Amino acid sequence: MTRRDRRTILLLCVAVAGFLLGLTLYVYKGARRGNPQVPAAVPATEEAAPAGSASLQRNPGVNEVDKPSPPMLAIIVDDFGYGRRGTTTILELPYRLTVSVLPNLGLTRSDYEKAIQSSHQVMLHLPMEPLDDDVSPGEGAILVGMTDEEIRGAVERCLEQVPLATAVNNHMGSRATADLDVMTVVLKTLKERGLYWVDSSTTPDSKGPLLSRSLGMPVVINNMFLDWESTREYIENRLRDAAARARDRGYAVAIGHVSEVFAETLAAVLPDIADSGVSLVTVDQLVDYLSSMSAVPSGDSPV
Repeated sequence: MTRRDRRTILLLCVAVAGFLLGLTLYVYKGARRGNPQVPAAVPATEEAAPAGSASLQRNPGVNEVDKPSPPMLAIIVDDFGYGRRGTTTILELPYRLTVSVLPNLGLTRSDYEKAIQSSHQVMLHLPMEPLDDDVSPGEGAILVGMTDEEIRGAVERCLEQVPLATAVNNHMGSRATADLDVMTVVLKTLKERGLYWVDSSTTPDSKGPLLSRSLGMPVVINNMFLDWESTREYIENRLRDAAARARDRGYAVAIGHVSEVFAETLAAVLPDIADSGVSLVTVDQLVDYLSSMSAVPSGDSPV
């Protein structure tokens, strides 16, 4: 074999090795983007998993969209932790939802563990001070006037109760989310843990969206509440409005609350929405998709 032949064979081997390495990286990245539990836009925390979390294995029973594409609708269900009627029905729905759990309640741990096992995305529903002084946001709430250390400690204590949460949204909070100092501490605490902010939009004065972006964090903005009126007709109409918004704008985010009527309406309407071509996704999936598309936030874009 001549020196030229050996050189040709060596170059061919190098080219094949390079192709195989590139293919491996492509497959790995594609698999990661398709996994709603590891959103590309949200850095994974390096902290050790909490004791006992290994037993909370996700149930693969829900319909998963490996690579969702527009139109996409992310439905958030708030107020888990009370053990209300409708909890089991919602968690057993075969469509991807985002479940937000309140801390410091008698059934916080129970509802959290059920949610983790259901395969839906889990968030922390962080109690925050409302404008109405006569309304209590609940134990452990973030209040205007707290020191930075008190705010950080309160957020961390709440997160300890939902250790596998990937994001946080506000429970009430029209006064607290409008306070720049409060939100700076809250968001910096979340960023340190690899989490991101979901603004429930209880006030147009919330500092959450702009501040998140300035900190280089993903942010999701609620577009509409689904159950201002707790009737089947109202909720159904709002769900269809949310799906129409998703078809019109590419994606939409909507929030409802645990109740028997909300659960029954979801069970009745979500199959129609899914059959209409709207992908029902988690907030993680929406963030992951928009990040992968290098979407530029503007206007009332949810991310």
